[in-house]
Amino acid sequence: SLSTLIKLSNVVDSKRLKECVSKLVADYDIFRTAYHFLEGGYVQEILPDRPPIIYEESVSFDQINNWAQFCSRKTHNLEKGEVIYFYVSKDPVSFDVYLLIVVHHVCCDFFSLQLILQELQHNYFKPDPEGNVKFYDISHYKQVVLEEARFKKTKEFSNAVRFWGNQIHNHVTTVTLKT
Repeated sequence: SLSTLIKLSNVVDSKRLKECVSKLVADYDIFRTAYHFLEGGYVQEILPDRPPIIYEESVSFDQINNWAQFCSRKTHNLEKGEVIYFYVSKDPVSFDVYLLIVVHHVCCDFFSLQLILQELQHNYFKPDPEGNVKFYDISHYKQVVLEEARFKKTKEFSNAVRFWGNQIHNHVTTVTLKT
């Protein structure tokens, strides 16, 4: 699992936040995908309508890290399409609000997790009734920026390529999924 904990403003519209989370899950099949073992392999089933899993709790600031670690270890039930969980906590003393997103690595990486946060932020503050800004759009934009950097041969880009090349060298596993 991958997780990220974000401190939000203590003036959060819970209803609006839930709407944004619901929209995110509804917009992307990957967050509604169940994985079933069938005939010696896994098959994917895109669930037509699955509401997001949102847990709401009250956790004090001094316990927030322990709470986040505990929540991040929750087992994902891939057969039910439980690939992403959202946790919202409000500190009973300071009233600070925290959002914890825990997503299974089968459908997300750290780069994508940042894009999810950007889309949630965009939809929360600048709701677009036509839904023009999507995870794909941001991802495509980031890809264009990376391609431009590659052609410019910047030192930062060369260092990043070398770093990630070393990280995944001899660690790439191919998995064949039946569809």
